[in-house]
Amino acid sequence: MKKIFNILKINFITILEFEIIYKILMSIIFIPLGIFSFNMVMKLTNYTYLSTENITKFILNPITITSFIIILLLLTIFTLFDITTLIVIYDQSYQGKKIKLLDAFKISIRKFITLFKIKNLCTLLLFLILLPFLNIGLI
Repeated sequence: MKKIFNILKINFITILEFEIIYKILMSIIFIPLGIFSFNMVMKLTNYTYLSTENITKFILNPITITSFIIILLLLTIFTLFDITTLIVIYDQSYQGKKIKLLDAFKISIRKFITLFKIKNLCTLLLFLILLPFLNIGLI
């Protein structure tokens, strides 16, 4: 436990800054974007409200399925970037080096882009499947 606290202590401010920015972006951009997307799907599928009678038709509509897949992919990309950045910061802490947030972003973007190579496609699909289970510990 002492070693873990020492590792966290090295870049605690950077981790805190990143998490604050990540949460603000999630609150300001992605939650309203998700609500807007859902409303657009409702409008495109000609539903004004959802009830127990029409929810199955709404969910099985090709527009709904396609839209939810796109939204899930965007959330996966956002989450992968979060994880990549945290790994970069923790790795620098483990090596005993301080890192600034901007430098962590630069490194994460480079590493994040390599995730989208063809050879990593299976890993991305696995992550997409496992994404809903990441918060089970919190539940």
